[in-house]
Amino acid sequence: MENVIVGGSEYEVSCSNGNWKSCDLSNGFLVLINQDVGKERIEKVLEESNFTPFNYNTIFRSKRNRSFCLRFNLDKSRESELINMLELFN
Repeated sequence: MENVIVGGSEYEVSCSNGNWKSCDLSNGFLVLINQDVGKERIEKVLEESNFTPFNYNTIFRSKRNRSFCLRFNLDKSRESELINMLELFN
């Protein structure tokens, strides 16, 4: 189950085991996925999802956060779809 932290007009959603975190942006979402999940698994989940490569940017590794970072350019109405996909990393 994810946890929601609200601060002002922005919020952060993270899973209870720390495998992923999503931050609300004005025109989409920024997602950090724990590096232990593995890039191959992330790519596989993305390929099997309803998201197209136009919905997200290239995965890059953030050494500072020990995670992979993805920028999703999605309408806010697709947030629950994104959260459901991220739950696959738990």
